Amino acid sequence: MNDHHLFLNYFQIMSPVARALDYLQGETDMFIGCLLPVINDLREKLQKFADLSKEDIQRTLPSCYPLVLALLKGISQRFASIDTTDELKIATSIHPRFRLKKLRADEAETRMLLVLSKLQQRQGDFGATDNEGSVEESFFSDDNDHDDDSGPIVPRNSRVPNEVLREYLLSKTGCKQVQPSAFPNDEIKMMFIRYNTALPTSASVERMFSAGGRIFQPLRCSISDTNFERQLLFKMNRKHMK
Repeated sequence: MNDHHLFLNYFQIMSPVARALDYLQGETDMFIGCLLPVINDLREKLQKFADLSKEDIQRTLPSCYPLVLALLKGISQRFASIDTTDELKIATSIHPRFRLKKLRADEAETRMLLVLSKLQQRQGDFGATDNEGSVEESFFSDDNDHDDDSGPIVPRNSRVPNEVLREYLLSKTGCKQVQPSAFPNDEIKMMFIRYNTALPTSASVERMFSAGGRIFQPLRCSISDTNFERQLLFKMNRKHMK
């Protein structure tokens, strides 16, 4: 096999990996709920190469087949626990782009019961307190919308009927950009915020540190913390200030 075919085989195998990394390292509409679908999709694409017959391997991937096996092994070792993590399952299920798509009927029903139980648990927590919100809920509340002694942002008496949640989770429609209008009510929206606030990678943080290093040069070592913070804020958000 010449170098040209070797490069094409390498590109064919590594292209899904590169696209998955680029997607997960994005800063726009990126949430922890995207991790599970991307990893599963990547695993399925690589598994198609691994399931090739010996004749097809010799014909198409004679030199890169060990790379496929190494990638699958690495994914299994590094992400072995994500399929059993309830928080990730809920984050994916409540995401308006993924919901319960590509799941078997029994798995979709199990996932739906998990989301419903968590939502009912949160509703019970809201109903059990009068004016005392938990630290977690007060973090997501808006100080401008309530007094200091008021409860969390979600009303205590608000309830999500099972039919609304089921309809939302089983909906085949999706949206690439998360908008408030994508959620049927505030409780499902607040649940999305609760489980999808985290990012799947630290790439955005690393980019911020790199930008900070370009600001904090040796000739500017006496810059104040406040001035440095403002300049970094402007630099990282300059595309939104046009």
